[in-house]
Amino acid sequence: WLFHLFHLFHLFCLVFMWLLRVLYWMLVRGWMVWCKVQRCVSWLHGQRVVVGELGLLTRHTPSLRKLPCHLALVLDEAETHCMKELCSVVAWTAEAGIPRVSLYDLNGVLHDRASILTNALTQLAKGQGWTPVVSTTAPPTTPDGEDKKVKDVAPRWPSGVGGDTSRRLHVHILSTADARTDIVRATLLLSQRVSEGTLKADQITETHVQDTLRVLANAPDPDALFTFGSSGVSGFHPWRLHRAEIFQLGSLEQVSRSDFWEGLSRFAGTTQRCGRQISLIRG
Repeated sequence: WLFHLFHLFHLFCLVFMWLLRVLYWMLVRGWMVWCKVQRCVSWLHGQRVVVGELGLLTRHTPSLRKLPCHLALVLDEAETHCMKELCSVVAWTAEAGIPRVSLYDLNGVLHDRASILTNALTQLAKGQGWTPVVSTTAPPTTPDGEDKKVKDVAPRWPSGVGGDTSRRLHVHILSTADARTDIVRATLLLSQRVSEGTLKADQITETHVQDTLRVLANAPDPDALFTFGSSGVSGFHPWRLHRAEIFQLGSLEQVSRSDFWEGLSRFAGTTQRCGRQISLIRG
């Protein structure tokens, strides 16, 4: 009977090992099928998101209570190489009907790539119903032959042909160097007013300096500021932030139309917060 018991035990082990192999094969095949299903679902979801985002801004922007008249995009150093993504965000700005956008980075990388950015935006705008007007350099402090007063400073922002700016997106590229230049120009203009006797040196206040800097820009200060990367506003001209709502959109490489739309929606629902930062990065 010991022999029969051993034989049954051996048979049981064989059957058990066969069942384990069958189970292992089923698990492996099931996992492979599951991975394929996941890839298919991800692809279908990606197609749905892309199709769903097309025309998102055009369709839904009119429902917003307000839009920024001037949007600033601030990039940290790590984001300045994402030229394709930056051009897409600028195009979304035009699609939403925002007439002005400033592009800022701390070290002037966008200044150096202004021609590349201009060509890319021009190609992107073809057939889209808008035209980029890119500006990088401020005009002279005062026009030739005109009265040299602060109020007569020539506009920094370009104008459309014949004064028509309805479908022109004004794109201005800024850096810290522009801020230093503006401070120098403001100092010269205030000194000029003192020498002309229209202002006394001991009467110059912070308000005089801020007003002069804003007149030099000759454009509305940004209503909204979207930051990309982890460096915050990165030294963006502080005298132009007094009315801006600041939103952090995370990485420029990963930003989508939906993220941009969410930023506009949050701006439309805010009251004046004096530049308090709001994070839109999803955890």
